[in-house]
Amino acid sequence: MDKMKRLNKKSNVPIILFVLGVFAVCGFALLTFFISDFSFSNSFVGIGVMQGLSLEHEEYIYYLDNGVLEDKAQSYFNVQEDVHGKYLFAERNQTRLNPSLSTNWKKKELLFSAKYYLP
Repeated sequence: MDKMKRLNKKSNVPIILFVLGVFAVCGFALLTFFISDFSFSNSFVGIGVMQGLSLEHEEYIYYLDNGVLEDKAQSYFNVQEDVHGKYLFAERNQTRLNPSLSTNWKKKELLFSAKYYLP
């Protein structure tokens, strides 16, 4: 009977190691999914900016069609001009802390910018 109890105690060690290994793998998988979700959510910034520009373009055309003067309509939106013509401009920035900069710890990074030329 004593011999059976000793054998059972020896078989508990591999089972405990197996259970701890399963928990470690599951924890690592959850951490990986969390990190990938964070980086994945920042990769579709341009879609929102382009939808906003499209909406602004439609509003701009709506104002012009309903008798609002072009100069006044341009003051409502971020209308700029270059050699190709007038355009709506939008950009999305992200501010990150960067301790390597000596004067300002915040670094502004451009994520996405777009021009939407007006007719």
